[in-house]
Amino acid sequence: MRRPLVVAYDVTDDARRERVRTALRPAANWCQQSVWVIGPTSGLAADAVRDALGALLGPGDRLRVYGLCADCLRACRWAPDRPEPFGWYGPQVVAEVGEPPG
Repeated sequence: MRRPLVVAYDVTDDARRERVRTALRPAANWCQQSVWVIGPTSGLAADAVRDALGALLGPGDRLRVYGLCADCLRACRWAPDRPEPFGWYGPQVVAEVGEPPG
């Protein structure tokens, strides 16, 4: 089984940001402004997500994809309090696109 993935991005252009959101909507759950969670049953690998979304980015944009191990997911806390919202187990950076902040 694949690990759940957390996708976080910083996209400067509104149109490009909307393309990233549109690409994520079918497979991911929106958590906050530019953070999405992809469940393990999606069958998506971190490298595939990085490559697909990375193709939508422009200069200065950044993207990180974290694979969540079981221990990390158990340590996650959700607000408002609720059971684990995606029914699985939690971060290692497994794929990254873009330049680190200057």
